[in-house]
Amino acid sequence: GALIHGTGEHVDIVGTDGKRLSIVRVLEHKHDPFKIILPQGICQILSRAAKNVSVGSAEIKIDANDRIARFRWRDVEFMTKLVDAQYPGYEKLILPKSEQPIRFDGPAMLRALIRGQGAVEADADGKTRSVRLTGMGDGSVAIYAGSPDGVEFFDEIECAGPALNAEFQIGFLRDAMLAFGGGQVEMHAPPENRRIPGMRI
Repeated sequence: GALIHGTGEHVDIVGTDGKRLSIVRVLEHKHDPFKIILPQGICQILSRAAKNVSVGSAEIKIDANDRIARFRWRDVEFMTKLVDAQYPGYEKLILPKSEQPIRFDGPAMLRALIRGQGAVEADADGKTRSVRLTGMGDGSVAIYAGSPDGVEFFDEIECAGPALNAEFQIGFLRDAMLAFGGGQVEMHAPPENRRIPGMRI
């Protein structure tokens, strides 16, 4: 399911599959603090319904207690039972922004990843192969992908920022680029003294 966490200053919408963490933060919302966990099926319904609502066209209102939440916007209203569980402490996993992020064009990265995923199929166990991003801080980043049978994929796109050497699950990075929808993307590497692995995109 997904967590909706209202801090009193903003609202975080958080989802995870155990390996990836996705957070959407809605700012400038004054309200009483709250936390609710929505079932996965309801998340899918909300996602489909949101596609028919243009940005800023309607205010979504949420009323909830310990067991039930009600969503209302325009002439749409529905209720759902909540998940009775404790959500992982996602705040501790959020990497701080680095002083020198790597910046690149999101659509260019997405096109490269789609070509790479098409060239390098899943392995015998059905697991999607990884992709490595390597940049020397010279204005470009190289994109490498491989599979057990030796098939290699290579591409290169422009970027700005320091040197980079990171490995991702290719489907995860593709999904992240799709979520951004376009424009410049910033990638923040963790500080050297931070033990939690990963990247902030």
